[in-house]
Amino acid sequence: MTLSDVIVLFLMLAAMAALPSASVMLVVSRTLSCGAKHGVMVSFGIVLADLLYLLLAIFGLAVVAMCLEQYWPLVQIMAALILLIFSYQLWRAGKLDTVSSAHNKHSGWASFVAGFTLTAVDYKAIVFYLGILPVFINDNEITLSSSLILLITTAVAVASVKLTYVYLANLVQQHF
Repeated sequence: MTLSDVIVLFLMLAAMAALPSASVMLVVSRTLSCGAKHGVMVSFGIVLADLLYLLLAIFGLAVVAMCLEQYWPLVQIMAALILLIFSYQLWRAGKLDTVSSAHNKHSGWASFVAGFTLTAVDYKAIVFYLGILPVFINDNEITLSSSLILLITTAVAVASVKLTYVYLANLVQQHF
């Protein structure tokens, strides 16, 4: 992966994390109702679930690359089509359902689990990662170093956006 690939990937992940969604709503609502610590814990739960999905996508692609080496360009085209379809559906999506969850104001762990669970049950995350990985990684580039770069880039992109939401929600809470 080149530096420009990492930058583009970071921007794509940050844009995806910034879109209004159930996870954004959970981060903001936990921050407003329980404080910034809970918003941070929700954000860390979301990041961990995203990293889990990314690892599943990386290992899945490694197996596909080994088995279908001669068809890798076709896999890349299919991944791009999936990403386009996913983008179109997201663009055309109507109002999102709200997420309601009971929370314990004294448990940061409950906030972490809420963020992790919300992201872990979101099948769109794995589709997103399976859609973008072949664009950035060729079949011979699935290495430990490229995997670490992907994991770090994902963690920083998603965490920075979610923690920005925590900061902004905390500012709103302080002013009202």
